[in-house]
Amino acid sequence: ALPAIGTWRVLAARVLFLIPVLREVAMWTHCVDAGRRTAEYNIKRGHSIVVIPGGETEQVATQRGVEHVYVKHRKGFVRLAVKYGMPLVPVYVFGCSEAYYTSDFLYGFRRWLVQKLRVCIPLMWGHYSPMLVRPVVQHIVFGESMEVPKRETWEKQTQNEEGGDAKGKGAKSSQDEVPEPPQAVVDAVHAEYMKQLQRLFDGNKGRFGYGDRQLVLS
Repeated sequence: ALPAIGTWRVLAARVLFLIPVLREVAMWTHCVDAGRRTAEYNIKRGHSIVVIPGGETEQVATQRGVEHVYVKHRKGFVRLAVKYGMPLVPVYVFGCSEAYYTSDFLYGFRRWLVQKLRVCIPLMWGHYSPMLVRPVVQHIVFGESMEVPKRETWEKQTQNEEGGDAKGKGAKSSQDEVPEPPQAVVDAVHAEYMKQLQRLFDGNKGRFGYGDRQLVLS
């Protein structure tokens, strides 16, 4: 069963909302644009946020049979969690990397498209088509909820730092007047999140037949 997370929104690539039919499907499944402004708007409205930190890069780079998560340099979701005092819940899907056959054809070019133009072209093939997933059982595993440092604790820290009006050092947002958390706090929470994700994977991989797999975090 899913945890009691109340209402939720899934951050999705902006391009989905520019394509008829896909736009309607995305909205029907609670997806919203993955831009920071939209994420903050939904947080303020009391929604939980579902995010895949690897985003388009992870889609292009996914290889069948390889457990690889692109999260090491993705800290935006952690910054928002700390800023608004929202707990983080690590989640892993066993079987996801087996859902499609993948290809590394023109990988360098497709990666360049993601980095420069934010255009994602994954090459995959599922059950008789690129759309239907292979008949593989997938298991969604939720980790323990991670509480983030309370705002008053890191806000005191920023007040004593030189240049408190700089980004990441207590800067006031022109939209909501909520200060930005210090980078050191974001880094610490992010490091703990990666540890919890690794622990979640290692503690459950044997249950679902992936005991010989290693999780790669990059």
